[in-house]
Amino acid sequence: MAALGPYQRYLARALTEGWAGPVFDAMVQMSEQWLTGLDERRSDPPFADRKARATMGTAMALAFAILHKHVSRGLGADVSGQEGAHLLALTLLDPYSHPWLSPEEAAAYRDALDRTRTDTGVTLRPPEERPDE
Repeated sequence: MAALGPYQRYLARALTEGWAGPVFDAMVQMSEQWLTGLDERRSDPPFADRKARATMGTAMALAFAILHKHVSRGLGADVSGQEGAHLLALTLLDPYSHPWLSPEEAAAYRDALDRTRTDTGVTLRPPEERPDE
């Protein structure tokens, strides 16, 4: 957040009004490249394809630019400043290093979603795990 500096409000507006599509798409591409390396080290297959995961990760990361006032209030420090950005980074490390769900719990939720989904053609499983239809 601190890296955005004076551009934070401009970027937040551009994202919420929809005219920052190329910026978002470039960030998704960078996230896909990052996930490529992570996926090689995974012991379990991902539930969704890489682009979908990169898109969601990018949206979640950019939400801090849009919700910075609320996040700052919740953390007790301005996330656009050095102290708040440091606290935000430390706080984000926790769910990345200690996931909130075990692999077994995540698999159970995925299976429940697969069982209850409507026939939209959308699935949470990667293509190599999809049943023949």
